[in-house]
Amino acid sequence: MFNRKPLMLIVKEIERIMRERDYSIRSLEQELDRCGYGDITRGKIYRTFYTKDGRQFFLNSADETIEAVLTVLGLTSEDIMKNIVGGEKQYTGELKEIMEWTKTQEAEPYLKLAYTKYKAKQMEIEAERIEKSLLSPK
Repeated sequence: MFNRKPLMLIVKEIERIMRERDYSIRSLEQELDRCGYGDITRGKIYRTFYTKDGRQFFLNSADETIEAVLTVLGLTSEDIMKNIVGGEKQYTGELKEIMEWTKTQEAEPYLKLAYTKYKAKQMEIEAERIEKSLLSPK
């Protein structure tokens, strides 16, 4: 990851989430207005989230806009920081050891076997369900 300022990392993460959720600047502005943030215009959204790397912007304006957009997206600043840092659930003890082991080459054949057995069990359950529906009177 590039050595960017923390605020820029936050802005880029929110921008990514907005793209994922198909928010245009106009639709985001309308949603912000519906939520009572009428003072945040398309221009402010554009200047905050659609900046090029290295471009400076005013911290206060960005902070106000970020909080409003996070509210509309149903996120908190903590959610964004977890996304930036990796957001992976922190495992402890034996579970941590297992999770780390599953990422090794040694674990691959065991994982394939376990997954194949899991799929077979799911198919067995589905076959039983279909059989019961065929045998039950209509």
